Amino acid sequence: MNSQPRDTAPGDPSPRPSIGSSQKHRPYSLLTRSLLLVASATFLLALIFVTPTSKAQNEDGDSYDPKLFGEVALYLQEHYLDPDRIAPRELIEKTFATLENSVDEIFVENSDPTQSFVAVNVDTNVKMFNLNKVSNSKKSLADAMAMLRDVFLFLQANYDGETALSKIQYAVLNGFLGGLDPHTLVFSPDAFKDFYVHIEGEIGGVGMYVGTRDGKLQVIEVLKDTPAFRAKFKKGDLITRIGDESTINMTVKEAVERIRGPRGSTVTLTVKRPLKDEPSKLETKAIPVKRARVVIKSVESKLITSWNPENEGNWIGGVGYVICQNFDKNTYRSLRESLRRLRLQNGDQPLAGLILDLRGNSGGLLTQAIEMCDYFLESGNIVSTATRGEVQRETSAKDDGDEPLYPIIVLANQGSASGAEIVAGALQKNHRAVLLGTSTFGKGSVQQLHRLSNEAQLKITVSEYLIPGNISIQENGVVPDILAEPVTFADALPPKPIQEDSGKPQQPGTEKTAIEGEFNLFPDDRHPTEKDYEKHIVSRCAREEFPQYTLQYFFEPEKVDPDSDAFISGDLHPERDELVQTALQLIRVADKPFRADELLTKKRNEIEQLRLDLFDQIVTKLNEKGVDWRNGTGGGSDLDLKLSHEFVEVPSGDDTDPIEIPQVVVSATATNKGLTPFHRLKGISKSDYYPFSEREFLFGKVDPNQSVTRRVRIRLPYFPNTRDDLMTLELTTDDGKPILTQSLSIRRKDQGRPRFRYEAELRNPEGKAITTVQPGMDAALGLKITNTGSAAAHKGIAILRNETGRQVFLKEGYGRIEFTELGVGATEEVEFRFEVRDGEPVESYKFELAVVDFYSGAGLSHALEIPRGGAQRGGLAPTEPFVNGKVFEQPIIEARLFDPDTKEVVLTSERSALQLESSIRSPRGSALRAWVVSNVLNSDNTPPDKIVFASSAGKEKMELKRPVPIREGVNLITVFAKDDDNLEARLNLFVRRGVTKTALADPEAETTTKEVVR
Repeated sequence: MNSQPRDTAPGDPSPRPSIGSSQKHRPYSLLTRSLLLVASATFLLALIFVTPTSKAQNEDGDSYDPKLFGEVALYLQEHYLDPDRIAPRELIEKTFATLENSVDEIFVENSDPTQSFVAVNVDTNVKMFNLNKVSNSKKSLADAMAMLRDVFLFLQANYDGETALSKIQYAVLNGFLGGLDPHTLVFSPDAFKDFYVHIEGEIGGVGMYVGTRDGKLQVIEVLKDTPAFRAKFKKGDLITRIGDESTINMTVKEAVERIRGPRGSTVTLTVKRPLKDEPSKLETKAIPVKRARVVIKSVESKLITSWNPENEGNWIGGVGYVICQNFDKNTYRSLRESLRRLRLQNGDQPLAGLILDLRGNSGGLLTQAIEMCDYFLESGNIVSTATRGEVQRETSAKDDGDEPLYPIIVLANQGSASGAEIVAGALQKNHRAVLLGTSTFGKGSVQQLHRLSNEAQLKITVSEYLIPGNISIQENGVVPDILAEPVTFADALPPKPIQEDSGKPQQPGTEKTAIEGEFNLFPDDRHPTEKDYEKHIVSRCAREEFPQYTLQYFFEPEKVDPDSDAFISGDLHPERDELVQTALQLIRVADKPFRADELLTKKRNEIEQLRLDLFDQIVTKLNEKGVDWRNGTGGGSDLDLKLSHEFVEVPSGDDTDPIEIPQVVVSATATNKGLTPFHRLKGISKSDYYPFSEREFLFGKVDPNQSVTRRVRIRLPYFPNTRDDLMTLELTTDDGKPILTQSLSIRRKDQGRPRFRYEAELRNPEGKAITTVQPGMDAALGLKITNTGSAAAHKGIAILRNETGRQVFLKEGYGRIEFTELGVGATEEVEFRFEVRDGEPVESYKFELAVVDFYSGAGLSHALEIPRGGAQRGGLAPTEPFVNGKVFEQPIIEARLFDPDTKEVVLTSERSALQLESSIRSPRGSALRAWVVSNVLNSDNTPPDKIVFASSAGKEKMELKRPVPIREGVNLITVFAKDDDNLEARLNLFVRRGVTKTALADPEAETTTKEVVR
């Protein structure tokens, strides 16, 4: 068992939303680091396609290894940061929940932690496991791992599903480790390869980023000074072949794997691009390119020269802007090279200042972060590590640099994590830089990598980082010197008077002003940080800190090409970034020589004036939108609030997208019944349904006897589920004290959705039905698609994916076929064409066939095999001929949740359990399996619970009847069904348990709710 400990500070793979992914919080929108970019309907197709793997082997090529349990336990005992967090009984309970959610066919009964026994069900086989054999004593860790080994012995003997045991093992281990902290986990060998590329920062490749649009693989960016650049690939080139393989419906991951390869080897990419003289026509070029070492860029820079045209102040010349996206093994070298180039661009004179942009930087190698700090520091502590509250190791700066002491402003936000936090904290606490932005992510834990016996890797939390002053960044992050929060406005319309319902003219002072728009003036909690993880580590070295200044600035996101990335292309425009402009203002007033602490203390008046100027810009912008946000004296005392909503549909604004966009318009009317005005009155919504949460209703000044209405438009799904969501609005003024709180129930009804059935026919080039294919022949697969659902398919896509390899070549124009407005009961016929080529002999040619509706996401997919025929089969085993005319259609599910006493279907309930009744049938006459999963949305503490799994015992119909537990919040109850061909269907039911009555701070106020169900 080999161990390779290695300090890392990377952003961890996680099912949570990516940190800092919005334009508001991130300077440039990154393409995925693994060279993946999927646009348009490709995301939907990724959900539809499921490639099965054999039981014996998963996609990593490795098998289930029982030794992993003991190895993981040993490393936890020897190295884990806080042994007191190892509670084996709690961890094993969490693991059983992970087990049943990892595979459809496995059902863990009584997985409630209050039960002593759990029953693991695989088909008709059951085994009981006594949880009392495992305690929460650290010594019981071996007992927990022994129980997991027993579970897998049972699975080895009884489970014969498509998901490999090794894949289940990694899921179970990570379920166990996830109960410790969010960053301790096991990488499978294949997953570690992707992680390693992120850390190493280089690959054997050609130097281009690729993505897909409408199923076509294209070049997104070409990196300078790379083989692709020298071979004259161009952004926008359509890649039709990689070697002799067609790229039609090839995933980006598959394309990247084929383009990458050993250094010095050659790959030929066939591209299509517009003719220079006739752009409407395309030329086809086969371009050979030799693979080489390609550095994945982590640093980019630009000299800002127009910031001080008057050449006033202490700092004259250009200001360097350096953006660092992560810390790989080339980052420090790239930083030094960037600073060298910036100085040359500045006339070989020292820079007037440096803006170091770490926004959205998820971390990386600790050594690189330390070297970056050391380059700017002459002395002082950079970072320390601590275990269980005791400092174990300190790293200090060495006085061996020659970078001038110009002003440095570090930009950071909630997406700045780990290594980025170390740099921000070290430069801040050593007074070398002013930290501007928001508090950082708060990942202050240290992980080490340990290689396991099967080449998997255990990443285990062993200590925590402390920035100078022995301050932990864990959970709280690095607090900026100047808290700078962006303010955005979007889609605001000019104000217009609203007539009273009676239609009578209004008296002066009683007018209503309606403002529609999306405002974001106040910080929200929708950007997750370390403390949002359920099992995040709480440091013993935590210290509460506060920014010295707080300001807001108006931020107007640029309209950018979704298929481009300014960081990758190097086309930076930092001067358009309002936070960069704020940093330049700080450099303008900085003294020489520069010390960050002196700037913050001696320039208070200047910074305060900057704050006022920035806020005046916001007030002016709000005034232009019809909101009076000026401050005033006096405070209102009597307020009424009425809420209502209506559903509307608006044009998409895109000629290629004729389908109108569904929205809900929420109106809030505040009426001042007192004798003094309210100033800066606002309402911010809360809801368990994400789109309804953190919506801002800015009323501003409301005079006595005046009513002001604010409206917010919220986009809804094209095909909603039936559900009832609560949106609560709390009114406050500048002091933050709640004045009035009311809730609005917004109920939507499922209006139906498309559903597909298809039958396939294999044909030769003459259109005659055949049952086999062989090398050297062309063939076609005809598909007759019928919409058997309850709503039209506005934009359907039929796709045939090659799962065999180079022996099959999909023909351009015949691998991905779109159809539109397929009504209920209507039929569409499409035909895929392909060529069968020589290659390694195979018994059959494998495909994945899918039909999906772009708007609803409804789809049908399955694996398809076409047998190889002819005399060239040699010693291959005989295979069944292709069955022409076979019908493929998912099971049909009907279900309802109702109150067991009243027998009425409910969307809201205060009961702890409701009754579920579901009938399932196969329109193909196939046997069925069905299961039900209960999930509480927006809850980290409640994992999904599979509450039943059943089989139809060979019949084509089955029923499920059982009570379903209902927990606080929004419950999603999903009924799944799968037939013998693994065609799967699901039906979602929503029910909300919790506050259903209006909560009023003022007992005299009322809620007006206009419920429009569509």
